Amino acid sequence: MSEDVRHSKAIATCRLDCERQGSDTWQLVINTGTAIVTFLMVFLIQRTQNKSALAVQLKLNEIVAALDSASNRLVSVADLSEEELNVLYMHYQKLAEMAKQDSRITQSHSIDEAEARHARKQRKSRSPEPAPQPDRWQTE
Repeated sequence: MSEDVRHSKAIATCRLDCERQGSDTWQLVINTGTAIVTFLMVFLIQRTQNKSALAVQLKLNEIVAALDSASNRLVSVADLSEEELNVLYMHYQKLAEMAKQDSRITQSHSIDEAEARHARKQRKSRSPEPAPQPDRWQTE
């Protein structure tokens, strides 16, 4: 073999090794970039879900606080221990079982009941407003 042929083979081999190394480096960069983007997206999704869950919790707290017949103990239900949550769960399970014993769903949800509730709300909205109460969320 001539010296030029050997020299050409050496250059070709070196070039292939360099291209293969470059390809490995490029693949590593792409994989690393993909992992970083994936992590950031998971973080963003979790943050959005946490914000949504907190908003729902606050809305439920407002409903519980506004209802006269609701227990205010449920306002901060998310802060209770697991044992306390289990006690509340059992309480509501018992209520659900008692409701299942009713033979018809119309006994607890009737058109008459809905109309009566609507009429009560209309009467309340027509009655004179009581003196305004300070908003519990405002700071002075």
